Amino acid sequence: MILLFFKTLPEREMRSGFAELIKHGLISDGGLFDLLRENFSKQAALSGEALPEFLAKGIKVKADIVAQDETEQGVRAFLNFGHTFGHALEAFGGFKRFLHGEAIIFGMIYALILSEREMGLKFDLASFSAWLSDLGYETTLPDDVTFEEIYSRMLHDKKNDFRRSKIRSSQ
Repeated sequence: MILLFFKTLPEREMRSGFAELIKHGLISDGGLFDLLRENFSKQAALSGEALPEFLAKGIKVKADIVAQDETEQGVRAFLNFGHTFGHALEAFGGFKRFLHGEAIIFGMIYALILSEREMGLKFDLASFSAWLSDLGYETTLPDDVTFEEIYSRMLHDKKNDFRRSKIRSSQ
């Protein structure tokens, strides 16, 4: 029954929602992310038979994190992965140009780039971006989106925590 509902959604909306599942895969133990990559290799697979099983896995990741940190004082911040940048991008686009999940994909890419540069994270961003492209996501920001525009909006996001960040507006 749930698959019938998903088949009524436009592809862009499916990708937008699937972005949260990708986030859950990236912030979980790693196994979910690997399974997502194995089971969803093309855009058409996003509404396939495997989706309900993976939605349940994503919901469990979120529920487990919330159960550990109901007041958002620690580990629950992982659920915000990609969201400060993503919310800024949504605002830049007047909340019409980018769907939430599209913006969060860009936010996760940005966070991964920054994590590699500032913290030495080892992550195959090229392979990740290629997979995202195969799923139909844009992975390169449009030319009119500038760092200054996004950064100024990031400063005002309700979930930001730049007190410990090394991000500087001169970059």
